[in-house]
Amino acid sequence: MRTRNLLRRTFWSALAFGLLGPSALASTVVAWGESSRPAGSPPSMTANVPDGLIDAIAVAGATDVGFALRANGSVVSWGNPLLPALRDVPPDLTDAADLCSGTRHVLALRRNGTTIGWGEDRYGKTEPPPLLNRVMAIAASDSHSLALRRNGTVVAWGEYTSGQRTAVPDGLNDAVAIASAANYSLALRRDGSVIAWGGVINPSNISATVKVPPGLSNVVAIAASFFEVFALRDDGTVVNWGSGVTPGPIPGITNLVAIAFAGQASSDLLGLAENGTLVRWPAGSQPAMPAGLSNVVAIGGIGVPSVALMRGPDEPLLTRHPESRIITAGTPVSFRVEATAGQPLRYQWQINGVELRGATNDTLNIKAAWPGQAGHYRAVVSAAGLSVTSRAALLKVAAP
Repeated sequence: MRTRNLLRRTFWSALAFGLLGPSALASTVVAWGESSRPAGSPPSMTANVPDGLIDAIAVAGATDVGFALRANGSVVSWGNPLLPALRDVPPDLTDAADLCSGTRHVLALRRNGTTIGWGEDRYGKTEPPPLLNRVMAIAASDSHSLALRRNGTVVAWGEYTSGQRTAVPDGLNDAVAIASAANYSLALRRDGSVIAWGGVINPSNISATVKVPPGLSNVVAIAASFFEVFALRDDGTVVNWGSGVTPGPIPGITNLVAIAFAGQASSDLLGLAENGTLVRWPAGSQPAMPAGLSNVVAIGGIGVPSVALMRGPDEPLLTRHPESRIITAGTPVSFRVEATAGQPLRYQWQINGVELRGATNDTLNIKAAWPGQAGHYRAVVSAAGLSVTSRAALLKVAAP
């Protein structure tokens, strides 16, 4: 149930560019889909987003509680007053670079590559293993947590009864993204394939959600719900599978750049389209999205609530994403991204989530690509304090 901002920000890039002055920021946070409110409680979380979040750079949502990561590294929460353990952000958390939430717990990735958790601590899911460092991505579910390290390995902690913590595949050292749900976990590999583990109901019965469809390829993002998995491919289409689902592409879904699932116990898709609008599948599912949302650059939440971050007039909106390439070893290759903003744009290219030194133009040119350079390429585009990340392009390098 990964809920981190799926169109990921790179805080360090914005910090390095000196673009974090609050007067330049104008993001807007919108939330919807709260599940319940106790009688006599304050206004609904969905109508109670704090004022002044013009400097939000990432969003997430847990059960009836919303979260926003601010440009200064602090985290703001709001929502159900009867969930203080979830709403009470650790007072020493002033250096967050990303955040995600499960059903009743939250993780934050700190700028130094370590993690911190809070909320319900059942199974120790808020307590990262000692000495866990060099983390570049995090994921949280109902009862366990994941961290992706810069070397492509995955660390899991929390509940283990279905293998979600203990069955991390041997030799998994090329992961570029992670996702987790109630009793299973997923990793997106450098070659665009997906691997899953956990979901063991009994020794002879494996949950359908961990049975990745044969031949699934060119995946650039993953999202996991209780009963269903979504995989975003590099052409903007989405493949899903799971309990009671015939694996395959979702009809009519195209041009997406980010995905999340939009229901805590359901299997609805929330997608961010290339034009900055939101897509809900199946159409008409509840809770309904607010009407007229546009200029969205990030989505978060597990559906209770869902949260969207909308760009301000000076902040970037991507208008062209890099395209995947298959080339012969030793030949040149280029990737290009285009964006619009009211202030000067800055660019930083990444390979497999790691910044490429000196790759700071709208076009990335590789004079001669070799197998070691294969993987996911994406551009982080920054303006007015906000950094948005393109959909990844896959580079596959064939032998000459």
